[in-house]
Formats: sequence, structure tokens, C-alpha cells
Amino acid sequence: MKLAYGVLVAKIERLLRQHGELTSAEICDELDIDRRQGGAVLSRMNKESPHLPKRIYKVRYIHEHENQRRYPRSVYALGDLPDVKKPKANPHANSKRYRTRVNKKVSSVFHLGLTRTQKREMRV
Repeated sequence: MKLAYGVLVAKIERLLRQHGELTSAEICDELDIDRRQGGAVLSRMNKESPHLPKRIYKVRYIHEHENQRRYPRSVYALGDLPDVKKPKANPHANSKRYRTRVNKKVSSVFHLGLTRTQKREMRV
């Protein structure tokens, strides 16, 4: 559904007023809009322009979102306060999560009883 920019801004402001802090994915789901369109509008609302003030700001970042990839997602709230800095990446924690996920994978139910070394030998 394609909405005019002003209508979409008013709906986003009303939604944030009612629910408080939301991520862009939650806003797009609530308003039933495309995430690209919603992201573009949120980005413009987060910046000050010559004609309009900054209307939303980033309160914090979350990493988990249901059925989505893990990366820092902005949580928006109404106001013109300064944005929170984006958290730095932690390569050690990322590689640990990856190794844990790979070690848990099995390609068949018949491989459930194999040891870690037996699984590793099958991959080679």
C-alpha cells in the first residue's frame, strides 16, 4: 500500500505516541507498509531539515527480532534528543555464536548419535 509522505508521517507519529518505543520493523508491520518505504520515511524524520525539525530519535539498539537476522536494530521514540551511538561489533562473540550453531547442525536424524570428531570427519 502506497501512502503519501505526510499521511505516513502522521501515522508514524500517532503510532509512536500510542505505543512508545518501536523498531522500524514493528512500525512497518503495524502500518502494513513496505520496509523500504517505512525506512526512508523514518530516516527523513530522524534528520533535521531546513523546513522541519528532527521528529524522532534513536533511544537504543536491540539485536534480536523474531524470525530475523541478528544485527543492531534502532528503537525509535518521539522527540528531538540526540541519537544513541551504534554499538561496535564484537567479532569474538560473533564467531563463537557461529561455531556453536555449526556444531549443533545435523544433516540427518541418523547423525544425532555421532560425536563431534565423527561429524567433522564426515564434512571433509
